[in-house]
Amino acid sequence: MGLLTSGNIPPEALTGYALTQTDHRADFPSDKILIQRFAAAQIPTGPFAFARDETGQTTAQLIAQDPFAERDEPEILSDADWIRLQGICINE
Repeated sequence: MGLLTSGNIPPEALTGYALTQTDHRADFPSDKILIQRFAAAQIPTGPFAFARDETGQTTAQLIAQDPFAERDEPEILSDADWIRLQGICINE
């Protein structure tokens, strides 16, 4: 109610909200759907699978059925775009 009447949010309310948001793991689509979507976007599933589980144990299907495991990934960014992105993201 404090936000509605004063425009202020108590710090403990923000902390509690942040904890509920970060404690919840995202629900991913099934591996079959992920593989189809990654294939449509021409993106390999292997790196995503290892990012989710570095051992690969829980993401074995994503790794085994990677549609681009045997070939080079398509270029997503040109070298010039990559340099521009680095310029935006790097804090000096």
